[in-house]
Amino acid sequence: MTIAAGDAHACAANVGGELFCWGLNDRGQLSVPGGEPLPRPVLSRLGTHVGEVTAGLGFTCDLEAQGGVTCWGDGRMGQLGWGQLFSSVDGVAPSGGPWEAVSAGGHHACALRGTDVLCWGTDRYGASLGRRLDLQARCIRLESNELWPCALEPAGLDDPRPFVEVSAGLWHTCARETSGSVWCWGANSLGQLGAATESECVIEDPIHGDAHFPCNWDPRPVGLPEPATSVRAGAAHSCALGASGALHCWGFDVPIYGGQLGHGGSTGSRTPVRVEGGHSWKSVAVSRATIFGSTCALTTEGEAYCWGVGRLGGLGADAADVCPVADGAPCALLPIRVDTQARFTDLAVGDEFACGVTADQRVLCWGANELGQLGDGTFVSRAEPRPITGFGWAEAG
Repeated sequence: MTIAAGDAHACAANVGGELFCWGLNDRGQLSVPGGEPLPRPVLSRLGTHVGEVTAGLGFTCDLEAQGGVTCWGDGRMGQLGWGQLFSSVDGVAPSGGPWEAVSAGGHHACALRGTDVLCWGTDRYGASLGRRLDLQARCIRLESNELWPCALEPAGLDDPRPFVEVSAGLWHTCARETSGSVWCWGANSLGQLGAATESECVIEDPIHGDAHFPCNWDPRPVGLPEPATSVRAGAAHSCALGASGALHCWGFDVPIYGGQLGHGGSTGSRTPVRVEGGHSWKSVAVSRATIFGSTCALTTEGEAYCWGVGRLGGLGADAADVCPVADGAPCALLPIRVDTQARFTDLAVGDEFACGVTADQRVLCWGANELGQLGDGTFVSRAEPRPITGFGWAEAG
């Protein structure tokens, strides 16, 4: 059973391939019509072919066991990869494949075909797609009138490498080679690439004037102290799990740091730093929806810990550290255990909320809930992790 969280929605696929989603549905990201937030899980209309699910900002994708990928929700910036600038509730298939993996980011997605990474959509800067788009490939962001580089169909990197894993963040992308080396590309204004900046990206704005930002168009290696077994790209930071069980994170190098790196310090870092606390980790999840987000990870025993900004209960426990975030929100500079004795097999982190799958196949969520993203039938935020029902599989309270 797998789970994924976008900015304000979440989806879970059970072992039988049934997909249930809940939360924000303004762009059809739950795969049901209507547009209203749905505070309880609803069965997707996509059938029972779902293998793994991944969620971005307003859109969702799934990977079938046979290697097909289907995406649905917001497609106005090419996020669905089907060659059109339209949203879809029913789901469409990005061209190409078969695929080994898919990862939905902010407004772009990337997938593995063999050992090749192909990306589509947009990232505002253009660089997280890993290729220099020609001047004809522009999408207009209606909310701001900015012209964002975009790719309407999957396209390979300008500088391809043999990757076995890919993770799409908000404005950047990271991938892992068989050797365990991690490479990242895209926006680097906050140090989220873990490498030196080598390029400049331009946001074209015909009304307010163009803006320039540091970025890397091509993959650059991250200086990790050991080979990685997995990597996750978030909004303003990234994390990689090492073969030893150690976890390293980097990014968010700004004065208003909120603890997302988990190293106990009061600042971010442009190079990897070890997450402290003395734990041995087996997986990590990061928020790609907001730079003032959080990080959660599972120990080898299945215990869930979170750190970073804890608005609205998003850490699943009380946070008492003082961090220089903009509005004085509570935060945790070091990992704190989510307030439950449950053991987890999977975690997903959205915008100030998180959900996890337990060893006995329950789904527990905590944090922000103004759009029904906790799936408990209410719109009340809470720090306490509680199981949600309505899936049609194990739901013991």
